Amino acid sequence: DTSSSHTLCALVEKRMGRPLLDVLRREALDAIGFSEQSYCIRDPMGISQGGSGLMATPRDMLALLRLVAQGGQWDGQQLLPQDYLQAATAWQIDNAENGGSGGWDFAQGYGYQFWMTTHNGYAFFGMGGQLAIYYPDKDVILITTADTQGRQGGVQPVSYTHLTLPTKLEV
Repeated sequence: DTSSSHTLCALVEKRMGRPLLDVLRREALDAIGFSEQSYCIRDPMGISQGGSGLMATPRDMLALLRLVAQGGQWDGQQLLPQDYLQAATAWQIDNAENGGSGGWDFAQGYGYQFWMTTHNGYAFFGMGGQLAIYYPDKDVILITTADTQGRQGGVQPVSYTHLTLPTKLEV
């Protein structure tokens, strides 16, 4: 839950003596080309909102999810622990009873900071409609950004229609 993530962020910041994003930049984000434009919203006490406060570009979100999908490796360098990421992106707890109110994809289970989705995927659900979903079986990543904070619940509904693409594109 977001409040637990925020508490963990506060503990890391207190222990490290600097903002969580600065710690993450040094450990992994700079190596994957995470932009300087990304930032964390802070609470009234000046603590980064670790649960949902990261404001990132779509390219940054893509790079971060690709890093996770590659088991923490980037350009042959192990930036994040592979065994942790395997556990983090796997089903750890049922959330169907309490988390199911947001729709079917909100009731597929939860890993460590990752939501499990249908079709064997996992996702980051961020504030205001930031969304990054990965489907390992198809090696497909979907990134969306929005600002739905004014919407009740702040959830970004994603709908799709199955389209059949032509086998030959006319130019």
